[in-house]
Amino acid sequence: MILKPRKDPNGNHTIYKIIAPPFPTYRITANAKDYTDPTTSLGPEDLHQIMLKHKEIKWTEVARQAMWEKARKLELMDKLLAKSELTEQDALEIGREINKGIAKRHGLVK
Repeated sequence: MILKPRKDPNGNHTIYKIIAPPFPTYRITANAKDYTDPTTSLGPEDLHQIMLKHKEIKWTEVARQAMWEKARKLELMDKLLAKSELTEQDALEIGREINKGIAKRHGLVK
């Protein structure tokens, strides 16, 4: 793994390009002392290029909203499952049966 630090065009963040298989990953860290920002892995270089191209988008807000949406779904799942009497093993068996039925319906198994 190779880290290549550089500044973003606005000079607000340090961007580290991490060279590692299967594709380069970018990590952005805030430089401001009073600004707390988690390090974010952006994935493929294509995503990073799109984000740089559309500077009018507040990407941290997009990420924040996506995280809240996921957190709300997890909270709902926890509430729905709180009174469930199914064990994890029961749920796995039901899932396997559903998968078998779907595969059979689509001709993937006999």
